[in-house]
Amino acid sequence: MRSQDPIGPAFATAIEENLAKLKKRLKLAKRGDPAGIHDARTTIRRLRTALTVMAEANLDRTEMLASEDELHEIERILSKPRAADVLLGMVRKQQRRTREPLSELAEKLEGRSRRARKKARRGLRGVKRVIARLHERSANLADAFVEERSPKNPTKAVPLRISQMTHSALFRRYEAVLAYEGLTRSRDPDVLHHIRTECRRLRYAIELFGRSLPNAKIIVDDLRAIQDRVGKMHDHHVAAGLVGKWVDVGKLDDSPPFVHFVDHEKAKVEALRRRAPPRIEAVLAPRFRQRLEAVLDHRL
Repeated sequence: MRSQDPIGPAFATAIEENLAKLKKRLKLAKRGDPAGIHDARTTIRRLRTALTVMAEANLDRTEMLASEDELHEIERILSKPRAADVLLGMVRKQQRRTREPLSELAEKLEGRSRRARKKARRGLRGVKRVIARLHERSANLADAFVEERSPKNPTKAVPLRISQMTHSALFRRYEAVLAYEGLTRSRDPDVLHHIRTECRRLRYAIELFGRSLPNAKIIVDDLRAIQDRVGKMHDHHVAAGLVGKWVDVGKLDDSPPFVHFVDHEKAKVEALRRRAPPRIEAVLAPRFRQRLEAVLDHRL
């Protein structure tokens, strides 16, 4: 997107580009390919960002939110096989690192992964209809919103160009990050994970606007760093919780290898949790807001 692009055709192009990627990645996901599952979820999240931004700008609001809900359900369907793949990778890494006998745990996770993939394949049967509806909606957008007056009230103006909506779209998402200002040092990993989610939404919105914000890399890198670090913390948190639960209920015995694995994951969570606040607080600080404003105003 460029600053002076008409918003209808610009968003239509963004949707079509992401749909082309999504179709390829869903083919891999249906085969159980871990990278395909991960990449499909990422593309879905980018599409959901585009749809919510359009809805906020009153571009076919009802239809955009309906499509966003459908994509959210597909993302949810893919979340369990993705989580199983991540946990299995962590167990195998621990096996290589410590040589501890974790084969029973790995086998249980492999079974969990197989079941999750099978369930996901069933859940994805209706995805072609969802994609077809999105193609139809993007085609409608391509020729829409070329008048500067609202069709419902001709005395009201509506945004026509990308530059007329970037500020509101990005600051709305930045304010969702700012809402966590007093919670950056929370000991609850789930709180930090929610902060990560809001940072990701802001980052994807910035990247959605593409070439209309040519100097955005300076702030995108900060947001990506939070995503990466807090994402790793969350993975270790989930691993410790699941395996700990299996030990507690007798699905795994309380032998040293499994106890050591849980302890190792908890230690990783704590180490990453302690290192997260400075990065998050940097994004909450006035300097980051100033840089965001400078990017939006093309002063960088």
